Amino acid sequence: MTVYKFCSYNVRGLRNCKKRRKLFAYFHRNNYDFIFLQESHSTLQDQIIWSNEWGGKAFFAHGTVFSKGVSILLKPSVSVDPAKVVCDNDGRFVILCVKVCNVNLLLINIYGHNLDRVDLFTSIEAHISNYDWDVIIWGGDFNLVLNLQEDKIGGLPQTNFNARAKLLSLIENHDLLDIWRDRNPKSKTFTWHSSIDPSIHCRLDFFLISRQLKHSVTDCSITSVFGSDHASVSLALQLGVERGKGMWKLNSSLLDDSSYIELISRTIADTVNSCHDQNPSLLWETCKLNIRSASITYSSYLSHQRRLYERSLLKRISNLEHQFSLNPSSVNSIYLNYARAALEALYDQKLKGIILRSRARWSELGEKNTKYFLNLEKRNRMLSSINELILENNLVTHDFQVIMKETRRFYQNLYTKDQNVSSNDFFHNVQLNHNVLSIDQQNSCEGLFTLDEFSRSLFSMSVGKSPGSDGIPTAFYKVFWDKVGPLVVNSFNHAYHRGYISDEQGRACITLIPKPNKDHRFLKNWRPIALLNTDY
Repeated sequence: MTVYKFCSYNVRGLRNCKKRRKLFAYFHRNNYDFIFLQESHSTLQDQIIWSNEWGGKAFFAHGTVFSKGVSILLKPSVSVDPAKVVCDNDGRFVILCVKVCNVNLLLINIYGHNLDRVDLFTSIEAHISNYDWDVIIWGGDFNLVLNLQEDKIGGLPQTNFNARAKLLSLIENHDLLDIWRDRNPKSKTFTWHSSIDPSIHCRLDFFLISRQLKHSVTDCSITSVFGSDHASVSLALQLGVERGKGMWKLNSSLLDDSSYIELISRTIADTVNSCHDQNPSLLWETCKLNIRSASITYSSYLSHQRRLYERSLLKRISNLEHQFSLNPSSVNSIYLNYARAALEALYDQKLKGIILRSRARWSELGEKNTKYFLNLEKRNRMLSSINELILENNLVTHDFQVIMKETRRFYQNLYTKDQNVSSNDFFHNVQLNHNVLSIDQQNSCEGLFTLDEFSRSLFSMSVGKSPGSDGIPTAFYKVFWDKVGPLVVNSFNHAYHRGYISDEQGRACITLIPKPNKDHRFLKNWRPIALLNTDY
C-alpha cells in the first residue's frame, strides 16, 4: 500500500512572495501529495507564476487580492490527470475527480462563508451528486464548528447554525466522517484563535472523508505552521500497492559540512588501514560501502536532530498558545511570538538549503521560467510511475504485478542480442563505413591509467548529474579526490591486468522517462535511461 498525505491550511494570503515560497518549501519538505489552501488571495494574473513556483499541478478558484481564493496543489511526482475540475467563480471551492491507485477520489477544498449561508453547501452537494466517485476527501476552512461544546472556547455559544445543519445533512447522506474528531473524541484542540481580548478558539478546519476510508487513515493531526492565525490539518491514508524506497543518493549539501568532511576522511583512512591486504578493486568497493554507511548514519543523525528541534518548537508553541488562551497577557504574547519567530527562522534555514541544493532562481512577475522550474518539470516526469498499461492484446491493466511482468518482458525482448548478427560482422561493417584509429592512436589508448589522466577527466565533468547505483555523485569525488583518487586509479589498473572491471563498476541503474506528447499507457512510449556509477 502507498501512503498519500493531504494537508489543509488557511494561509491568510499568499501575495507576499517570500511567505509563498517558504510555504511551498514547507509543503515539499513534509512530502504532502495534495495540499488544500484557503484564503490564498490569488487572481487569474497570478496563476501561471504561482503554478511555476510550486512545480507541480495546481488548480485555482480565484478571489481578490484582499480576500477569498482557494487552490489544490499536487506534489510534482503525483502524475494524475483529473477527470473533472470545478473551480468556483467566487473563490470558495475547488473540486477535483482524480484516479489514484485505481480509486476514484472526489477531492473538495472549501473556504466557507463567515455569514450563515447554505448556498455554498447546496452548490457543492449538486456537484457531489453529478460525478462518479468511490470516496470523498473534503477539507478546508468551513468557518463553522460541528460541536459547540467540543470545538469552541470563548465568545458566544453560537456558530453558523443554518450552514452547520446543511453540512451535517451532507455528512449523513454521504456517510462522511470528521476523521480528526473520530480519532480524538475528547481532545480540545483548535485550528483558529482570535487576536482580540478575551480570545476565542475554534476548530474551523477539518477533513471529512468517506467512512469506508476510516481504517486506511494512518494519521490525522493539527499542526501550527507560520504566517496565519490558523493551524494546518494533515491527513495520511493508504491506497494502492506498497513501493520500495528507491535508490540511495548522497545529499551533496553534506559536502559543505566540516564535520562530515572529517568523518569521511577518517572513514577512508580507516578502511585503507584495515583492508590494505585486499586487492585494489575489492579495497575500493569496500571503501565505497563504508562511505555509504557513514553517510547514511550521519544524515540520519542530522535529520533526527532537526526533527527534535522542530518538534520541541511546535510543542512549545502549542503550550504557549494554550497558556495565551487562558491568560492573554503581554508576557505570554511575547513568549509566543518569540517561539513562532524561532520556528520561522528554522524554516528559513531549510528553505535556503533547498534553494542552494537546487541552485534555484525564483521567478517573479514578468520573468520567464528559469532552470529551476525546468528541473522541477523534469523531476516530475522522472518520478512518475506506470499505474496503467495497455498490453499487446489491447487489454488495460492496473495490476502492479502484471505491469512489472510485462515491463520485464518488453525490455528483455527489446535488448536481447540478435542471434543472426555476429560481432565479427558488426566490427567489419564499422571498419568499412567509419574512420578507424591509426596504430599509434591505438597504442596511446592502451596501458595503465595515471592519476593525472583521471584528475583531468574528473574536473572536466559537470556536477549535479544523477549518480548510478552506488549513489556517489561527481561532487563527492572532487571534494575527496586527494584521498580517493589513488584508490580509484589502482582499482582500474587492477581491472586492466585481469581483463574486467568489478560488478559494481559495470552496473547500471535503468530508469524510464516518458516520451513527450505520447500515450504513456504503452511501454514503447517510455525511454530507458541507464545511470552509470561516476567512477566508471
